[in-house]
Amino acid sequence: MMFPALLQTEAYAKAAVCTLSPWMTQHEIAVSVRNRMERAERFAASESPIHWAVIDHSVITRKMGSDDLHREQLTHVADLISDERVSVQVVCGRHPGMAGPFKIISPPGASDVVYAESAHSGQIIDTPEDVRRFRLVYGAIQAAALSPDESARLILKTLEGLEHG
Repeated sequence: MMFPALLQTEAYAKAAVCTLSPWMTQHEIAVSVRNRMERAERFAASESPIHWAVIDHSVITRKMGSDDLHREQLTHVADLISDERVSVQVVCGRHPGMAGPFKIISPPGASDVVYAESAHSGQIIDTPEDVRRFRLVYGAIQAAALSPDESARLILKTLEGLEHG
């Protein structure tokens, strides 16, 4: 429903945290945003891993704040894509990922795990059969999505519409 945390700008992250956690104090919001930004900065500064994201089309059109915030976020993602650190695919219409966001994490020298998110909290899933099921779901979502090049063009086209609209 939104850009993954590693791809968020600070303003977008703050809007996301405020929207998803209206019970948080200003201090808790600041800590959460700072933690996201530190992870994003470590990711941007490293040579690996590469981040592959498949996102719903609504993510690039949904405004989490002002037009300027939306423009800044799309520009940031377009820049990450052009730097070839991130691969983004946009999926339109009905797809199996509508059940909720998840990440498949493949650490070097260890078994894959899944991090599934919900409105309340996240969950690490490490049983091989369940991880296999999430891999199948991810493959189905990716198969339904636009290619990375088509997705990048769609993001740039959306950004261009904001510039002229």
